[in-house]
Amino acid sequence: RDDILFFIDSRWKFMSRPIHGMVALLHPFYKTPELFHESDLLTLKDEYINDSFEEHEQLAIDAEMCKYMNNLGPLFSRQVALRPEATSCPLTWWQSYGRQGLPCLTTMALRLLSQ
Repeated sequence: RDDILFFIDSRWKFMSRPIHGMVALLHPFYKTPELFHESDLLTLKDEYINDSFEEHEQLAIDAEMCKYMNNLGPLFSRQVALRPEATSCPLTWWQSYGRQGLPCLTTMALRLLSQ
């Protein structure tokens, strides 16, 4: 039992990378208010942003992330943007709704979610 738990724990640590935390937060289908209160995911997001972007880009991404997390802006004014049919395909969702007010986050989401 201990060997199995050790193997599972080591795989989880390997798979729990900053990029995976960022992808989890950017997938519109799984977007819930509770998701943005998970400290592990937020820590991974911060690590990814710190490692991948310059300081001025980080400010823009943080501002857009706040809009995305709190459903602020023109893209969320349409209820169809939050329906399961729209959010089940993340690339289409970001191409359709993200460009309207979240250009930095949209570019990053398309790059990360297309992998």
